[in-house]
Amino acid sequence: ALEAVPRVPKAAGHFFKAMYDYVALDSDEVSFLNGDMIINCNAVDDGWMTGTVQSTGQSGMLPAYYVEQIN
Repeated sequence: ALEAVPRVPKAAGHFFKAMYDYVALDSDEVSFLNGDMIINCNAVDDGWMTGTVQSTGQSGMLPAYYVEQIN
């Protein structure tokens, strides 16, 4: 049987670029540097999102106000 296709979140398919360095404060967060590309993004409540840091391949939570959408 075919699986139902999940709804695409608003941030899906968009690329984000880090505007600041961020050091993960918890095990479910990711660290990144100013200029890093963030892919596979998904918006979460209260100023947070999930994504993958393209240069490291690490995925997790990150503060949405540290990145800007570039496409």
